[in-house]
Amino acid sequence: GVTPEVHGLTNSIVSEVPYDVNSPVPSVFRVAHNVYPDAQYAAFCNWNPIYNGIIEHNLGVVNATGADNSVTDHVCEYLENHEPKVLFVQFDQVDGAGHGNGYGTPNHLKQIEISDAYIGRIYDMYVKRGLIDDTLFIVSADHGGTPGGSHGGITEAEKRIFIGFAGETVNHITLKDLEVRDIAAVTVCALGIDRPKTWSARVPMNLFSDVEGDTERPEGLVK
Repeated sequence: GVTPEVHGLTNSIVSEVPYDVNSPVPSVFRVAHNVYPDAQYAAFCNWNPIYNGIIEHNLGVVNATGADNSVTDHVCEYLENHEPKVLFVQFDQVDGAGHGNGYGTPNHLKQIEISDAYIGRIYDMYVKRGLIDDTLFIVSADHGGTPGGSHGGITEAEKRIFIGFAGETVNHITLKDLEVRDIAAVTVCALGIDRPKTWSARVPMNLFSDVEGDTERPEGLVK
């Protein structure tokens, strides 16, 4: 819910240091847990440092790691008997295909198709369990890239990513004025929770049919 300048996390930090349970910028999991302490929470990640260094360890978040197909199996098995308030799933092989073959190349696009099928399996589990009408699905890339395989630069291909929202009250429109940090605000809004005052994340206007959204971005914590 904040910019990297505020949270200060890097790949090396999250690989080595557990996230501070008393940080002034809590994760979505901590915000939800504070309001719904008896609910179920889970995070299944190919890249396990996400669980180690971004999600607080004192919340009882169920977790497992593995290759993308294994992560999908873990999620589907978990959903057979659980109804998590927040479920986070991270796949890594689309990114790996982009690094190895270039972003937007045939091999990269093929991996996107494979990962799309993984997401479809998870979606189908929500349908099977009768949970789909009360669930917000969010799908996001972590970064863009070029056909040459580079990312992290300032080109439009590297800076721009896809973020998709699906749910009963999500409007069928295209939004171009949101940022990655806004996913946090959208998530807690869907849970009926006020966002922390330290977050600078906002809910985009017109995303939901029953929520007005924010006309201005909150200042949040500034460093």
